[in-house]
Amino acid sequence: MKPGDTFFDRTAGIPWHLWVVVAALDDGSILAVNFSHHREGCDETCIVEPGAHPSIPDKSFAFYRRAQLLNADYIERSIADRLWGFADPLPDALLASVQRGAVASPFTARGFKDLVRKATGIEQTVVAIRRTRPRKPGPA
Repeated sequence: MKPGDTFFDRTAGIPWHLWVVVAALDDGSILAVNFSHHREGCDETCIVEPGAHPSIPDKSFAFYRRAQLLNADYIERSIADRLWGFADPLPDALLASVQRGAVASPFTARGFKDLVRKATGIEQTVVAIRRTRPRKPGPA
């Protein structure tokens, strides 16, 4: 499997959530992230609008907290046992957004961020946080 490939993992208990390969490793393993329905309090790093992919009918988000590293044996068994259903690959622009989000999201495990950086060359983007309260005046 390669980055951008998508599937439904029927063993994950959420059979209608689309998964995408974010990075493929040399040993055949993949890092995959699923999309979930957008809701209040979700990770806003990568929001996907309805219709951005044929299998994403509602506003969704990349669920980086649930990213999974799947080894080649598990992948082969899942395909052979028909535990995965496949869908159209992600468009290149959407895949790039998901990959950038994997590096930027505070919910992506550090080791997974490193895998995405190595596979894609994407670097961490530093986000400036604006203060919501004025600073207290210091001593004169």
